[in-house]
Amino acid sequence: MRITIVTSGRIHVANLACELIRLGHELIFHSIVPPKRLEAFGIGIPRANQRCHLAAVAPLIPMLRMRRLPRRVKQSADLWMRRILDDRYAKINDPGDVFIGLSGLCLKSLEAAKSRGAEILLERGSRHILSQKRILDTLTPCKPSLVSDQDVERELAGYELADRIVVGSRHVQQSFLEEQIAREKIFCNPYGVDLSEFPPTTLRSDPYDVIMTGSWSLQKGCDTLATVVLERLGCSLLHVGPVGDAPLPEHHRFRHVDPVPQAELLKWYAKARVFALPSQQDGLALVQAQALACGLPIVGSTRSGAEDLAELLGLRAPVIQAIAPGDEGALAKAIERALQISDNSGKRDLLGQKGKILSWQAYGDRYGKFLSSLAG
Repeated sequence: MRITIVTSGRIHVANLACELIRLGHELIFHSIVPPKRLEAFGIGIPRANQRCHLAAVAPLIPMLRMRRLPRRVKQSADLWMRRILDDRYAKINDPGDVFIGLSGLCLKSLEAAKSRGAEILLERGSRHILSQKRILDTLTPCKPSLVSDQDVERELAGYELADRIVVGSRHVQQSFLEEQIAREKIFCNPYGVDLSEFPPTTLRSDPYDVIMTGSWSLQKGCDTLATVVLERLGCSLLHVGPVGDAPLPEHHRFRHVDPVPQAELLKWYAKARVFALPSQQDGLALVQAQALACGLPIVGSTRSGAEDLAELLGLRAPVIQAIAPGDEGALAKAIERALQISDNSGKRDLLGQKGKILSWQAYGDRYGKFLSSLAG
C-alpha cells in the first residue's frame, strides 16, 4: 500500500513507520523531528521517506518548553502548532491508500485525505477525550482543565471522520465503547519496545526498591505511589523524568533524576528491583514494557495498559500486576508481592523467548495484518 503518516513528535508512529517500510509498503513520514534527531533515537526511517516541517512551527517550540508559562498560554501555543501542522498536512496532494494521523492534531488533513480517496486511520494514545477530561478534571478541580473545549471539539470531529480508530490498550478501547463508538471501528494494538535497547539487566549494588519513569504528575498516580512506597511500606523510591503538576517528596528514601536520553534509561532500570506506575489514565505506557524487558516485575493500574501486557505475554501476577487507580491498599500489596519475586542475582530475564512478542517488529506485524484486512 501507499501510506502517509503525519504527526508532530516521533512517539510510537515513528516506530510504526519503520515497520511498515520493512513490510514493503510505500510510506512518507511527516513530522517536526529532524532526520538526525530520529537517527539519534534509533529510528531508522530512510531520509527519502521523511518530510520535516519544523521550520513552520519553530517560533512556538520555546513557549511549549517553558516550565513556568501559565497553562492557558501553553494550551494556546499547542493549539496553534497543531492548527499550523494540520493546515500543512491538508495540502498533501497524494495521501496514498491509507492516511494515518494523530487525534487532536489532524482535522482538516483528515477531511482532505478522505476527499482524495484515502482510508483514514486515527491514532489515539489516550482514552476517549470525554473520559479523559472527566478523569483529569477530577484530579485538578480548582485549576483550568488540562483538556480544553477546543481539544474536545477537535477530538470528537476526528473520531467522526475516521474510518478506523487505532488504540494501544483495552481500557482505551472500552472508553470508546462507553461513548457509543462502534467496536468494529476500533483496532487495538499494544505498542512495542526496542529489545536491543532494553535487554535483561543485572541488579546494581545498593538498589532502590521501586522505580518510576516518566512525568511526576497526578495523572501518573505519583502522589499515591509516594505515600505507599515511602510511608506505608518504608521502601526507597527512584524517579527518572520531568516534574509535572505534583511536588517532589522531601524524603531521605526518595531520589529524583531529571530526564535522560532514552538510551540511558537502561542503567537506571538496573538500579531498581520493581517498576511501578499506578496511573489515573494512560493509553499504554511504553515505560512498562521497557522495565519488563529489563527484568523488573511491574505494577501498573487498570488504566496503564499493564493488563494488555499480561495478556499479550501470558504472564500473570506477580510478574505483572494491575490495581485500581488510587487504591493505596492494593498498590501496597502488589508492590510487596513484586519485591518478593525480584531477582537480585545474575541477569534478570523474566520474559525469555516471550520477549519477542513485545518487540516493535511484532507490533508492526499485527498492524500489517490489520492493513491487509482493510485491503481485503
